Amino acid sequence: MSAEVKKEIQLEIGNVLFIDIVGYSKLLINEQSEHMQTLREIEHYPRCRAYLHDLGECEVKHGVRLSVVNLYTEGHGNPEVPQRFRQARKILSVAHRRFEPRQTTPEGQAPFFKRKIRVVLRNDAGKEIAVKTPDWATGPRDLAIQPRGDGLGAASKIRLENKQTGGWKLDQWLEEANQLIVPPGYHFEAWVGLNHQYTEQRLERHIREERIGNLVFLVTIEGQKREVRIRVT
Repeated sequence: MSAEVKKEIQLEIGNVLFIDIVGYSKLLINEQSEHMQTLREIEHYPRCRAYLHDLGECEVKHGVRLSVVNLYTEGHGNPEVPQRFRQARKILSVAHRRFEPRQTTPEGQAPFFKRKIRVVLRNDAGKEIAVKTPDWATGPRDLAIQPRGDGLGAASKIRLENKQTGGWKLDQWLEEANQLIVPPGYHFEAWVGLNHQYTEQRLERHIREERIGNLVFLVTIEGQKREVRIRVT
């Protein structure tokens, strides 16, 4: 296949992805290609990353999921969040995240996960929700997990804040569980076991580059089950 034919095919695929996400495009295919190239270049300049605002993930044709950002500054672009992403954000939002210091397993005890990321989330749905322990989804440069003992997905637990003793800001929690009922406006914490080989320097680099990963929750609202993906940066 000639290089020209390959180029045309790539442009057509790019056009399909644009239409899947925004519903339509007023740009010609070659103009879309130029904008895509500009975005790829901007991503590699640290000072420009401040203008890339994460919207989360969007599912397009054939179940493919794309990480989407909105590029805008004070004087250029459109800061309004698209309707599809506004709906997703109404369920959960990230209040805080931290990495636990590396731990070692005491001699004679069963091994446990030596690296954990803990993320505090708020129920923004305006109604009670049921949440199960999350899975972890990554891009090519995100942090990898330490799989569960059965090898099926991420090791994780969740726990609800104890409002009566001060709540999450005072590090007050109820017992860990695999499933929670979270009242509206309440916070809960999820931890995920990460690859224990990560050094502090490696984690700091991922934080600077905003390459951490995605929490994937199965949430039930009024009997309706929904998958909610939260980008952790």
